[in-house]
Amino acid sequence: MKVGFRVDSSDKIGLGHINRTLALAKEFRILNIEVFFLNSNHQNNFDSLIANNGFKNIRLKKKVTEKINFNKKFIKEDAFQTVEVVKKKKIDLIIIDHYFINSYWEKVVGSVCKIVLISDYLNRKTYADIVVSYHLGLKKNFKKFLLKKNCKLLTDSQYTIIKKNNFHKNNRTKKKNILITMGSVDSNFYTEKLVKIFSRPVFKNFFFTVLTNEKRILGLKKTCKNNKNFKFNIINKKSLYSLAFKNSVVISNMGTSMYEFSYIGSKIILVPQSYIHKKILENIKPFNLFNFERKITNFNNPKKILNIIRTDLDRVKTRKILFDGFGTKRLAKYITKNYDSAKLTNYSNKDLYFLFNLVNQTDVRRSSFNSKEITFESHQKWIKNFMNKKSNKILIFKSKNLKIGQVRLEKKNNFYILDYSISNEFRGMNYGSKMLKLLIKNYKINNISASVKSNNISSIITLKKAGFIKIQPKKNQNRYNFLFKRN
Repeated sequence: MKVGFRVDSSDKIGLGHINRTLALAKEFRILNIEVFFLNSNHQNNFDSLIANNGFKNIRLKKKVTEKINFNKKFIKEDAFQTVEVVKKKKIDLIIIDHYFINSYWEKVVGSVCKIVLISDYLNRKTYADIVVSYHLGLKKNFKKFLLKKNCKLLTDSQYTIIKKNNFHKNNRTKKKNILITMGSVDSNFYTEKLVKIFSRPVFKNFFFTVLTNEKRILGLKKTCKNNKNFKFNIINKKSLYSLAFKNSVVISNMGTSMYEFSYIGSKIILVPQSYIHKKILENIKPFNLFNFERKITNFNNPKKILNIIRTDLDRVKTRKILFDGFGTKRLAKYITKNYDSAKLTNYSNKDLYFLFNLVNQTDVRRSSFNSKEITFESHQKWIKNFMNKKSNKILIFKSKNLKIGQVRLEKKNNFYILDYSISNEFRGMNYGSKMLKLLIKNYKINNISASVKSNNISSIITLKKAGFIKIQPKKNQNRYNFLFKRN
């Protein structure tokens, strides 16, 4: 198998997309898959990172371009140039991590290979075969955008792409040290605004490390004048983890680094910079996992920052569990269908977010008797109440740490009431019947009953394959009842 990445970088686009795809490319390399990077040769690009990591870089245009928003002509040329590369290199799959590639490009390139789209906020039509959108959130009704009937949606946080880095974990500083990193672009000049605020005497007991691009360091130093509380570094992803670990708190934008900071256990304050950041904020705010500041002026109060340093410990633990650093490996294994044998494991608190995403998937809600969206707060309460009854069970069906589905058993008299679901990206692979057969084999439960909608053909077939017997419903019922009884 050969994989190509269509990704661009520059001082105007930033580093996020290229760092994210490099992390994924390294996992493909572990699986002995040949990787190519395709780009349009932007001015002041970071393509040297590709070569430095040992990957092949193919420039679709010889001339350096300054274009950011691609016009129709540019997109058309780019698509047909990509097709030529795909045919020549015999690439099986192109992964897009690019805000300005559109459905026309996908349709042209998709005629010669498979397409995977990594999207932080999907709001356009797509011909992709797989869509990856791993940010937490409820508003993920992407079906209206999918132009391919069998497109697979990977919407769970278990696929979060995190760049792993080996760094020396010294003891975290006990000082009031703060890292400020608003990305290599920072078109709103939030870095300068923050430095100006933190230069005030009221912050004299704090120490700041500021990451920015080379062009802006001189101006920032002038803002601080002789203030010794500031240290300025050029943004370098290699040292990002180490710097974050040495500081009490990180003030960051809502790019890919927010999950890397979560992975290493940093206390974080997030500042949305762009339209997409604000949309991500709307989705993840209900989970109460991060501290957000929509306005730079909100940083005027040092007590607020100190309070975050003191109180963010519980959320740090939750973020470390949720963004565990294995998402990139899971994604590479899913794309290449490199699955291990699956098994059922007991539910734990780290499965809470997977179940929330699962219960709100469009196909799962359509199959359920209660098709309404469920809020995270009500989901938490329901899980807690359900698990308080010792006779109840929730089992997670997974291949190593790649979660596939769930089984829920509620004790009623002499019967267990069955509820089960498979995540949409694994549907159509017979995982439903495999999961239920494993349940019956490994858990010696005598009587299990299940109800499904009468029009839910796939679930009816799954239950029959697993050994359940259909019981005729009463007239005018929209459900079929099934029973498994051990001899």
